[in-house]
Amino acid sequence: MVQELKEKVSELEKKVLGGNLQSAEDQAKALQGAEKEVNALEGKLKRLESEEAHRVAADQAEHRKVVALEAKDEALRGRIRKGAADDKEVEKLRRRMKEIESSSKEHAKAAASGEISRIKQSLGAKLTAEKAHVRELQAQNQRLRGELEDGGSG
Repeated sequence: MVQELKEKVSELEKKVLGGNLQSAEDQAKALQGAEKEVNALEGKLKRLESEEAHRVAADQAEHRKVVALEAKDEALRGRIRKGAADDKEVEKLRRRMKEIESSSKEHAKAAASGEISRIKQSLGAKLTAEKAHVRELQAQNQRLRGELEDGGSG
């Protein structure tokens, strides 16, 4: 575009200064015509620069959106990993409870049975809550992946 503008100006200078015009009036008309063409080309150049600036801004906004979605995705993955670690901890506690149950004597079993029952209920409730939370995180992760794919292709 800049090259086109330079070529037009050069062409108009040759026309005006080249001696092809007979009178001062012809030169003045040629200069006015050249000035109009230069102004039109400058306007076109400004419009194109403005459009390019808008495209760059839109690309930057899209990039920021992708980065934010990737950060959300990674955060969700971390929460899912934590949920899996909690599940492993619950399983370890269950195994430990079974060991305690099998190695205890009858009177210890009787005394501990209330406590074991409470722990089992507590762990069962925690496990149920964690599983629900993991399902929720997986659904949210899937939704974000869909948004990320939609955003990346748009």
